[in-house]
Amino acid sequence: MIGVSEEGREAVRHLLTERQSVIPREDPRSAWVNVNSGQTGYFRVLYEGALHAGQVRALREGRLSPLDRLALENDLFAFVRSGLAPIGDYVSLLESMKEEASYAVWSDIAGNLFAIDGIWALEEGWPAFRRWGAALVRPAFDRLGFLPAEKESHQRRLLRSSLLGLLVRFGEASILEEAVRRFSEYREDPARLPADLRFAVFQGAIAAGGAAAFDEVVALASRIDDQEEKNKLLYSLARTPDPALFDRALELVLSPLVRVQDAVSVIGFLAKNPTGRRRTFDFVAAHWEELYRRYESGGFALNRLVRSIADEFKTAEEEKRVADFFAAHPVPAAKRSVAQAIETIRSNREIFETHREDFVKFFGSGPTG
Repeated sequence: MIGVSEEGREAVRHLLTERQSVIPREDPRSAWVNVNSGQTGYFRVLYEGALHAGQVRALREGRLSPLDRLALENDLFAFVRSGLAPIGDYVSLLESMKEEASYAVWSDIAGNLFAIDGIWALEEGWPAFRRWGAALVRPAFDRLGFLPAEKESHQRRLLRSSLLGLLVRFGEASILEEAVRRFSEYREDPARLPADLRFAVFQGAIAAGGAAAFDEVVALASRIDDQEEKNKLLYSLARTPDPALFDRALELVLSPLVRVQDAVSVIGFLAKNPTGRRRTFDFVAAHWEELYRRYESGGFALNRLVRSIADEFKTAEEEKRVADFFAAHPVPAAKRSVAQAIETIRSNREIFETHREDFVKFFGSGPTG
């Protein structure tokens, strides 16, 4: 069953009984058509040409529901990943969503922007993409403000946290400066910083605060009793852009400061640092005997470890490095995870190669760091 709505009118339901069907429009003059209105069907919709332009017009006019806005954005990115739509179409769509206020929609956008950021890290056009991303997100964040208002809804609080995380990830200068200041206030009185903003603030402080902030975060993690708060502090160390500090963060993984059950998560965050992903893999390889001894019984930890150190890679050389390592160090309990990691690397490379030209067209060439 598929629902088709024309210009926001009540959807007309059609029962699909064949692999291919032609659905006539109720009014050929309709400016836009929403296929799978209400998202009752388990399939994706690719709009092209005039149909895509009509969806964008409806989006800008505020005539799509949050669910249909989410579907439009999510479906298009899925087609980008599969190579059926150019990444420029997705970028252009997001340009039309600057007024978006739904946490559910922004949460999905954030995940997709993180994926793009990871695949294009240190590549041509990447710095410009990050500047564009910060400019896209900043208006929505500014409408919310840095701190929540009295009796603010839970959805708005979640949205603020998500947008702040994006701005920190993209290195928005004024946000990083604010994060350093807010972290200083937190050290004096933790109650001054809402719990749902702390992780992003910790990350921003690490990204912009240098060795002083790094030392302060480690010191706090060493004496704090709240394990959830301690983990946020430890995870935030992964945002350091300083290779020497990054190596210090790696060494902490096997120290008494990090619980055995939390070490894999710390490694996972470290592996997402664009300048540290290979250092993280090399660290795990160098300490594989100890790590495998900890987690060889199987379960989620070993599988997560395998995926976390490889999923951010994309080159053929990186694929070979991962394959050769696990060929020399078999992990029967995580055999499927190794295969999935190799598949993810190939997928990342395919996405990058497919969209490289279009990406550079939108974001230009220039320094990669």
